[in-house]
Amino acid sequence: MTVEELFKQLSYGELSNLAVAVDASGAIKKDQQNRILHFANEGLLKLHSRFPLRETQEVLTLTGQEFEKTLGADVLQVTSILTAWGESLPFHSHPIPKRLYVYHNKLHIPPMTGELLVSYQQRHPKLTDIVVPADLAQVISLPTELTEALTAYIAYKVYAGMNSQDSMNIAAGHRARYEQVLVEAQNHG
Repeated sequence: MTVEELFKQLSYGELSNLAVAVDASGAIKKDQQNRILHFANEGLLKLHSRFPLRETQEVLTLTGQEFEKTLGADVLQVTSILTAWGESLPFHSHPIPKRLYVYHNKLHIPPMTGELLVSYQQRHPKLTDIVVPADLAQVISLPTELTEALTAYIAYKVYAGMNSQDSMNIAAGHRARYEQVLVEAQNHG
C-alpha cells in the first residue's frame, strides 16, 4: 500500500466524517497530511514491535577477540543468535562479563571463534513528510490483515486529539477495534 492509498482508505473510511478528509475525493487535506503521517509512523512502530514483520539476518565471523557491534536505528531487538551448527545461544539484556548480551543498542560477544548467525527484528522505514506529490508514493509494507489495525490506530489518535466527549467516545471505539484486530492476527499466527 502507498501513502496515497492509506489516505484514500482513511478519507473514505475512519476519517470520512471529519474536516481532514477532502469531500468525495479520497484525499486528506494537505495541511493535515504530515499529522496523519506522524500517527502512521507511530502505528507502524507499534505493529512492528509487536509482530516480527521485518527481520534480517547477519553472519558474524569471530576471531577469538571480544566483539561489540552497534545496532542500527532500524533494529528493534535481537531475536536469536545461532552457531554455525544451528545451536541457539542465550543472551542477556544487561551487561554480564564474559557473556553474550545486548544492552543500549549494542551487541556484545565475548571472545570466541567461528561464525554466528544473528537475527534482528526491524522497524518499518519511517515515512517522510509530504513535500512533493511524489512523496505520496511511499510504500507501507504491512500484511493485509494488519492494515485495518493501522487505520484504526490513526483514527484513534486523530479523534483522541479533539478533546470533546463525543470524540473521546469515538476514539475509544477505534482503539478497541485496533486491539481486536491485533488479537485476531495473533490468534491466526
